[in-house]
Amino acid sequence: MVNCNPDSIDAVFAFAGNAICYVLASPRDMYGGEKHQQQPDRCRLPSRNDDHAHWFIMMRGLMAFLSNNWSGIAKGSFAPLLHGDPGPVYASYNPDDEQLVKLEQLFESFDSSPTSQEEQQQPLLRPLPAFSSSPPSHTLQQKTTNHDPQIYHTALLELRRVFALPYTPHRTICTQTAAHMWPGSLNQDFVELIYERDERALVILAHYCVLLKKVDHVWYLKGLGKGLLESIWEVLGEEWRPWVRWAREWEVE
Repeated sequence: MVNCNPDSIDAVFAFAGNAICYVLASPRDMYGGEKHQQQPDRCRLPSRNDDHAHWFIMMRGLMAFLSNNWSGIAKGSFAPLLHGDPGPVYASYNPDDEQLVKLEQLFESFDSSPTSQEEQQQPLLRPLPAFSSSPPSHTLQQKTTNHDPQIYHTALLELRRVFALPYTPHRTICTQTAAHMWPGSLNQDFVELIYERDERALVILAHYCVLLKKVDHVWYLKGLGKGLLESIWEVLGEEWRPWVRWAREWEVE
């Protein structure tokens, strides 16, 4: 919804946000105990042809709506919730950034991308919103792919940015807000890679689960980070699992 009626924009925004909480918090057996009556697992991976609402895609829709209607929402009841500019965001703010930097090895063949040292010294800029419908070791099996490494790099760079946001000096964005931001900032090309169960994309998604673990105390996010990570673990082959071991072993706060 690009152009929302100004009279209903607050109601639409509130409904979209609450719908995500509802989908995440609904018990699997809310319609009955029989298997055919149960809700789909909320910790399942996003799929292109999913017949049921998925919170990850809903978060993307919410952030798209916010981006497309920012000026209208900023004039309404939710204006106090729209945080101000956090200022320059440096990767070094995040104490765990070195774990994310290691993932650059998954697509290090992209020669024109900045080095991790350069990015430590430069602000991490948010990419323009894009809402729309080679392996690191010789031990990994080579997989033929035409995917642009920039797709992975951009997704990882944005993940590093949202990880660092709660640690900025002004702290205008909390960890819970940051956890909602990353899905909506992703280019559709990266989401398509998740649909295809691309290993590199899943490894990056697994590290996003650490951010979800950090907000495990939030009632509708309880267990989501750990559960989604387990779904990723089951899909990844043995040769890829070492790349997500840190994220999997990260203890819920």
